[in-house]
Amino acid sequence: MRATSIRRSTGKIVGALGLAAAAVAATTVVTTPDATAAPGPAVILGDSLAANPVPVDYLAGKLHLPGKTNVVGCGSDGLAASAYAAASGRDVVDATCAGASYRTGGDHMITLAERAANAGKLNQGTGEVVILAGANDTYPHMINGQPIPAVENDLKVSMVNTINRVKQMAPNARVKIVGYPQITGPDGSVCLINNGDQTLPAAWISAPVNDAFGIIQRAGINAARETGATFVDSQGISKNNSTCAPAAQRYVAGIVDTGTAHNLPIHATDVGLRAVMDHAGRV
Repeated sequence: MRATSIRRSTGKIVGALGLAAAAVAATTVVTTPDATAAPGPAVILGDSLAANPVPVDYLAGKLHLPGKTNVVGCGSDGLAASAYAAASGRDVVDATCAGASYRTGGDHMITLAERAANAGKLNQGTGEVVILAGANDTYPHMINGQPIPAVENDLKVSMVNTINRVKQMAPNARVKIVGYPQITGPDGSVCLINNGDQTLPAAWISAPVNDAFGIIQRAGINAARETGATFVDSQGISKNNSTCAPAAQRYVAGIVDTGTAHNLPIHATDVGLRAVMDHAGRV
């Protein structure tokens, strides 16, 4: 073979290898880890509805005893976190605490967020912050005679402050305010004594319960609107699942309640908490 032919053949081979290398490089850019990485983790902040502790774990968190506690040191059964993880496809950090509120008693939502941040679990890599709370910011003030509009406005302001503080700590996170599921039946009734499918409405408490959860719903909607957060409505998916619903359909238990698994009275049943967090994880 002549030298000229050898050079031409070599040039073709080198050119082909160059094109192949370019193709590989192009393919590598398309399939970078950033393009296929799992979404950033979610952090759930919440009160006892979200924490859902059994009494032993609640005491473990309060008295620093052996038990099932979460990243902020509070008792939790982890059901809310596991349901949200399954629905959203994200890793989830449980930063919920029974007795917590936005501004009233127990640990405040901002405090829980700061604890999660101090533990390295809430930061620029956080993808979502999910907040389910507010009940403890209603009835104490209503019992003390504070007008409903004032209770609602104070709660909304506290929600706004919480969202803004969370955004400072987790600037890349989407913030979701999750509303409570339906407590009252279609006629506004609340059932506190439930024996399986047999429910007993308690007319005397219906009005204040409706007022309290109306406050939470409206405050959440308005706080989300003012801050660019997302409000997740849980009432639409639970309109037939109140305290007065048949046992298998109840999302919220009564004070005495048989036939439906739950950890705490007047709190979400297991099926109810799963439904709420599954819905929130898909929004």
